[in-house]
Amino acid sequence: MVINRNSATDEECRRESFDDPTSSCLPLPSMFGIEYCKANKFHRLAQMELELRIGQANDALHGLHLALADKAVIFRGAVRPATNYSMRTWAGHMIHSIDSSIKQWAVIYRRCWVAMLALGAGLDILEHYQELEKSHLSSTMATFTQGAHEHHGSQLPWFWTIDIPKDTNSKSWLSEFYHIHWLCAKAAQDCWEEEEELVTSKFQWVINYFQYQAKRWNGTYMDHKSAGNHGAACYAARQKAMESQTRVPHNSGAV
Repeated sequence: MVINRNSATDEECRRESFDDPTSSCLPLPSMFGIEYCKANKFHRLAQMELELRIGQANDALHGLHLALADKAVIFRGAVRPATNYSMRTWAGHMIHSIDSSIKQWAVIYRRCWVAMLALGAGLDILEHYQELEKSHLSSTMATFTQGAHEHHGSQLPWFWTIDIPKDTNSKSWLSEFYHIHWLCAKAAQDCWEEEEELVTSKFQWVINYFQYQAKRWNGTYMDHKSAGNHGAACYAARQKAMESQTRVPHNSGAV
């Protein structure tokens, strides 16, 4: 995938350059595209910029990790317990400040990602650094709590599942976050497997019950028939037929 120079990012850069020369975009290889760089024999500069963009993307993702985690902690420790107007206002200012930081890191990462595309990044890089969507920036309390019952519909965005170089080593709480989320997800999976086994077993228990009742009424029918008690034999035969019809066949495929 190649991004040409007429992309929205280049238009934004040219507009900023026209309005304020001090914030003008540098003519980096990503502005021209990998094909143009190869044709003009400065593809080595493109490779150097790609390495720099990867490092910048790592910094942006690390900033998103910290900002989203701080937002969840503040929301739980300051927003929820707020009981008066001043506390809610103070907590709202903190959340607004963190949202601004999240948006800033998201803009930096998106520009890095567009630059990676323009520089001809391989599939191995693009699988690691995926597109950042707006829905990925929302943090739910189920993601940061240990209650397994809250994780039935939660799924971490892709950037939480990658290990940024030296990230988990430098931040012990982030490593603990990975461990907690993995344990909660494992507990939810074990609960689902146990529930599936119980439902399947209960279904088999119902089949076994009807089979037992059919055999029991068949024995009663044979006893009354041999004793010449035709009324009781007819009743037992009726009960046997009812239990046999109620029983679900093994090959029905129903659960």
